[in-house]
Amino acid sequence: MRQSTEPRLPLPGLVLTSLVVFVLVMASTAVLYVQLRRSADEVLLARGLDRATGLALAARSMPLDDGVLTRMSAELVDRTVQHAAVLGQDGAPLGHSLLGDISPQHAKDMVNRAVAENTWQVHGESSVLHAARLELWYPLVTVNRQLEPAILLPGAPDVGPRVLLLVLDPNEQQQTVRPALVHAAIITLLLAVLLALTVRQIRQTAIQRAQDAARSSEQRFLELGRLSAVLAHEIRNPLGAIKGFAQLTSPRFAPDDPARADMEVIVSESTRLEALVENLLRYARPLALSFQDVDVRELLQQSVRLTLAGSGPSEIQLESGPPVLAAVDGDQLGRALINVLRNAVEASEGGSRVLARVLQDSNEVRIEIDDSGHGIPDELRQAVFEPYFTTKATGTGIGLAVTRRVIEAHGGRIEIGRLPHGGTRMILIVPSRRSR
Repeated sequence: MRQSTEPRLPLPGLVLTSLVVFVLVMASTAVLYVQLRRSADEVLLARGLDRATGLALAARSMPLDDGVLTRMSAELVDRTVQHAAVLGQDGAPLGHSLLGDISPQHAKDMVNRAVAENTWQVHGESSVLHAARLELWYPLVTVNRQLEPAILLPGAPDVGPRVLLLVLDPNEQQQTVRPALVHAAIITLLLAVLLALTVRQIRQTAIQRAQDAARSSEQRFLELGRLSAVLAHEIRNPLGAIKGFAQLTSPRFAPDDPARADMEVIVSESTRLEALVENLLRYARPLALSFQDVDVRELLQQSVRLTLAGSGPSEIQLESGPPVLAAVDGDQLGRALINVLRNAVEASEGGSRVLARVLQDSNEVRIEIDDSGHGIPDELRQAVFEPYFTTKATGTGIGLAVTRRVIEAHGGRIEIGRLPHGGTRMILIVPSRRSR
């Protein structure tokens, strides 16, 4: 179990929902981009087809030589058409036409496809975001083997097919796609900002609630402290009188007199009530910590000695090691250690050992105390730190509540572990340096 003063935020569900929304927005943006890109390419191709169809109609309706075709194709170059050329069946350009950066083999393959299928062919080169260019291969004059060849020049029945190459520039059409991408980027950015603001607001709300709860808890402690002070004043005076009367009266009776045993019971119960009142005051009193560099291992050793002095025959084994310095309140932390050590001794069977150790872990100091008891049930691990909760017949239920309060006041936490043999490991963790 981990006790922490950090407010717990409902972030997992929020993050999961936000990720789902983010993925949906990105997916819809990608679909929109693909559709816009296809639409832009289709518009670009339609423009190229209009120009190619016009030239093909002219070539098929009147006698034109290759020079005329070449000049007419050159006149098609504009913002849409980057490059135009007329090619023969071997893929070579006619007249003054040039292939540009198109390889001869690629030109020959595309010409053969256009002639064989007797329809226009498209070859596209795409980058990640948009088409780099589109090649339109359009047959101008074809040869039908069952009919006479289309006439280009009078008296030239053996003329071969001619194919028009138009290299189309997609930049103009991509202007319609870029605004959509900008809008999608803005929407995504706004979504991320909204998520960040939401997380920030939830965190601030959680912190504010934690602070309000802390102030409310502190106020209850103050009220309990004032009430405890009044009760202590009202209880201590008559209790002291009763205890003193019993102590003075007890020696007047013979050792075997039952009245003397009664007086000793009165003294013992009065002492127990005094301890109960003192524990109540210590729990209700606001903590005022005085931080100093303390050797935690030596502090644990002192706490072990004090625990053994008041717990009867028992054994606590402290693992040796180098000094471990930490900025803590030695008195308060020492009382917390004694509470845990006493619980460990009481939980262990007669003759069983309690093991204690101090470990340096990064910027934290870990104090581990292992008992040989039956362990703490899972359903009680949270309850053992509540005030007045106890499973012992004579316990007050204040010790571990005070211990948790002291550890959390140091900016630390308490964890409960389960040992293989069934015992319990109490882990007290405090920062080695005081946070500024």
